[in-house]
Formats: sequence, structure tokens, C-alpha cells
Amino acid sequence: MKSKFLSIAVALTACFSLGLIQFANAATPASTTVTIKANGDVGGRVKSSKPKKCADGRKIILIQQMGAQQDPSVDEKTGLSDTASKSGDHYEWSLGQPGLAAGKYYAKAKKIPGKCKGDRSKTVTVS
Repeated sequence: MKSKFLSIAVALTACFSLGLIQFANAATPASTTVTIKANGDVGGRVKSSKPKKCADGRKIILIQQMGAQQDPSVDEKTGLSDTASKSGDHYEWSLGQPGLAAGKYYAKAKKIPGKCKGDRSKTVTVS
């Protein structure tokens, strides 16, 4: 009787533990990294621990930095955006040569709740 009870307890504990692991994995959004370059063409890459879910088709918006540091509450959306698409073994976004005014710019991928983390690229200067 004791061994049957012990077997049931071990089985329930294992099932419960597996359920918590799956729940934790499902609740943890995948990482996202956005890069930017502005050497004539403006564009960059989107990287993710789950690229098909978080990089492929991901909308990237271009933001003009208004101060010394990135501050989304003050910085201005340029109205320019692109969606990342697969290029070889990675995902790229590109705005081509949008004729930007001199200033500082960065790219942003908004978070996708419950699926993908958001990210902002480093700032680049256009002169």
C-alpha cells in the first residue's frame, strides 16, 4: 500500500513539475535584438531566440532621438517603418535612402505581449 501511494505521489510530482516548466516557458517572451546602420541606406537586422515567431515579418519603426539619450516619451516617430524579412540565414529590414534630415535616429521593435520582447537599437547619427 505504501509503495502504491509513493508511486502515485512521485507521478503527481513529476506531472506537476513538467506543467510548471511548460508554463514558465510559455510565459517567458522570446528575446529580440534590433540593429541599425545608416551609411547611405538605412536598415538593419532583427535577431531573436525564436526567429520565425519574433523576427520574420516584425515591424520596425524609425525614431528620431531628440535629446542626448533615447527617451521614447520625447523622441519623435518619423513615420517610416519596414517589416523584417529573411535574407540568407538572418532577418533584415531596410528603408533604402529615405532622405533623412541631419540628426540622431534609432530603430524600435515593439513587444508582442506574451510572445516576443521589444527592443531599441543603438543610436546612429545622420549628417
